[in-house]
Amino acid sequence: MNDSWVSGFSYDKFMGRWSNLVAQDFLSWLAIPPARIWLDVGCGTGSLTRLILETYQPKEIISIDSSSDFISYAQRSIPDRSVHFKVVWPNHWSWIRIPLMPLFLGLCLILFHNPTLQSWK
Repeated sequence: MNDSWVSGFSYDKFMGRWSNLVAQDFLSWLAIPPARIWLDVGCGTGSLTRLILETYQPKEIISIDSSSDFISYAQRSIPDRSVHFKVVWPNHWSWIRIPLMPLFLGLCLILFHNPTLQSWK
């Protein structure tokens, strides 16, 4: 059986339908003006990125996720020059230096690596 949480195609088929249902209302609620730089953290297969691109005429979208399979799928399905996909782990975000941009964590669960922590307790 294919694991829906690993393959970009399987994940998009499984979760993309739900992401697409809530994304439009979510973006309408935000009311971000056009020509902004967006950061989509935990972009997965690019559902929200695609909707931002189609609806808000962004200057640029930086979409990051820790899954190289999801990023690869998103890059193939959204071949737009204003969209930049990158595989990034949460503890390697130091390269992001864009002030005052919309930032989305969506349904992304972020676990920061801290070598000094010995346990979750």
